[in-house]
Amino acid sequence: MGMTMSVSLDEDRSSPAVFTALLGATLFRYASMELLRRRKLAQFVEVGEVAGISLYPIKSTHGWSLQSADCTPLGIQHDGVTDRHLLVTQADGTFLTMRKEPRMTLIKTEVQDDFLLFNAPGMETLRLPKEQSVNSKNLRRCRIWDDNVKVVDSGEEASHWFSSFMNKVGLRLMYYAPGIPKREAISQRKPWEHKAQPGDRAAFADFAAYMIASTDSLDVLNQNLSTAVSIRNFRPNIVVSGNGAFKEETWSEIRIGDASFRALDLCARCLQTTVNPDTGDKCVKQEPLATLKKLNSNLAYTNKAIFGVNAALDTPGRIHIGDKVYALIA
Repeated sequence: MGMTMSVSLDEDRSSPAVFTALLGATLFRYASMELLRRRKLAQFVEVGEVAGISLYPIKSTHGWSLQSADCTPLGIQHDGVTDRHLLVTQADGTFLTMRKEPRMTLIKTEVQDDFLLFNAPGMETLRLPKEQSVNSKNLRRCRIWDDNVKVVDSGEEASHWFSSFMNKVGLRLMYYAPGIPKREAISQRKPWEHKAQPGDRAAFADFAAYMIASTDSLDVLNQNLSTAVSIRNFRPNIVVSGNGAFKEETWSEIRIGDASFRALDLCARCLQTTVNPDTGDKCVKQEPLATLKKLNSNLAYTNKAIFGVNAALDTPGRIHIGDKVYALIA
């Protein structure tokens, strides 16, 4: 009798009626999800167009201005190089930036075939492979903010080059090679809430893989400065024009072509913005930071000066100068 019941149940499960019901439920679920997706897309509004795309091969050094680039989960990518996957560290393994050494902005990187070429005033060109192998001999630990991460040491020639230019003993060039686990934005500690989710990762960027800023915000800031500054003082990856000053702070999601982004938090600014990106000189009056704080500080961000938004990538895609930008307004 038990065997008869088992066969009967199996027959019921495989019957055309059950199959049809399951298929109908699946199609209904898909249709409902597609309807929600289309309704959400309809809520996006055009907010401007892409006016700038930048990639910084080494954190806190001179960047590349691009006409187009691929947006990957770990940042802007061009010619096999991904944003901020190289980092200069001090002898004790802690990261070094323009906050402490403003002349770092004078270090320039270019691609030549399968190599990276590094140049700086008074220095001969340093040539390193674009992709560095990972082995037990070159794996090291370095510290960036609260993270102690495993990275590839670029070797003695690079160490000597950067130490000589910066006139500091023991500097190293570190590479965040593919396959090495990247830093999770959700684990970053801040004095305010952020919207990072599991899987939102970055290499050596302070927090998120993308920073999006606005020329309209820059224009208003410059109208209040005695000496205008460049958008490069703020080192964004994507620059938008035509959206209205500081309106980018209201965006919760952004679409550019096939690429889609999610805003994680506003970008609170520090003294690095006071470094002239062309000369490496730091403004003694702490401009434009001092004026920006008067114009656009935020109490929820401990009253820090705000310029731009940090974002994570949800959908990869290629972006170009002139692309229309759409946003979901929070």
